[in-house]
Amino acid sequence: MIVILDSSAVVEIMRGSEKGEKARKILEIADVIILPAVVIAELTSYAVRNGIDTKFVEEIERNSIVANIDSKIAKEAGKYHASRKKIQRGISLADCTIIAIADEYGGTIITTDHHFKLYKGKAIIIE
Repeated sequence: MIVILDSSAVVEIMRGSEKGEKARKILEIADVIILPAVVIAELTSYAVRNGIDTKFVEEIERNSIVANIDSKIAKEAGKYHASRKKIQRGISLADCTIIAIADEYGGTIITTDHHFKLYKGKAIIIE
């Protein structure tokens, strides 16, 4: 299984929550872990704002393939954002970038964020 990490799942791992434990178990069985560059930015912001050592983010990065945002992914994210904004007001451009990366890599998004519920069959929403 190719796993695409969303920041919400990693934050739960950082917190040591029950959801985080579920996310960790999925990562243990993943064949490939993709970490979108935008998620690195979100996690770094979260860590700094909450006084958490950013070494945790660096560890996740070392154990993943980092997916940078090229023009193809950026355009797909923009198209997805434009179409989804009409249906799902709260969806962010970062979320749409993660979806575009999942499409590019053929992966499953691991998240706790319900914005991904419309991304049928391609996201595992940890409850």
